[in-house]
Amino acid sequence: MTVRAETSRRYSRLTPERERALLEATLQIIREKGYEGLTLEQVAARTRSSKATLYRQWGDKPTLVASALRASGPMAAAYADTGSLAGDLRHWLTHFADRESDLQVLVGLYRTALTDAEALAVLREVVIDRDFAPVRQAVAAAVGRGEIPADGPAVPYLTHMLIGCLLAGPLVDADAWDLDAITRYLDRVILPVLALR
Repeated sequence: MTVRAETSRRYSRLTPERERALLEATLQIIREKGYEGLTLEQVAARTRSSKATLYRQWGDKPTLVASALRASGPMAAAYADTGSLAGDLRHWLTHFADRESDLQVLVGLYRTALTDAEALAVLREVVIDRDFAPVRQAVAAAVGRGEIPADGPAVPYLTHMLIGCLLAGPLVDADAWDLDAITRYLDRVILPVLALR
């Protein structure tokens, strides 16, 4: 399933400021209630808008959420070639970990995506495809430098490991899962596994 194209924009009468307010309210509700708890009616009530405006502009919840995530900008930093895979991934993870409110949105989407095809489509399009792109660039650069083997058994699972690090870490360690803990996990688990041949 793919997120519906935003063809309804040609009918828009929203000012840029109003649109930003609606999209930020969407993300705020996801932070509070998760994707499953979000409704267009709630966004309308919180922003004192009409439901008709939201449906005319975005049509459905997945398209609204995808638009809100796009408008908020990437959750992660753009690729920065630091000269090593460790440095590249630390740069990416530091930016991701610093944006706690974005992590809350990610957690809200992830919970629902396990059983909801629409939420999964949004998560893959806007988070996995966009925000994990620098990770794929870092891996390609590391393979080119000879740091890790292109056919290493763990290389295809790097995204899985990073998602686990970001989402499962707080579940297991609660308040202790901070940037230092994430960096230790990267150094002690992810990087050694990626180097295996």
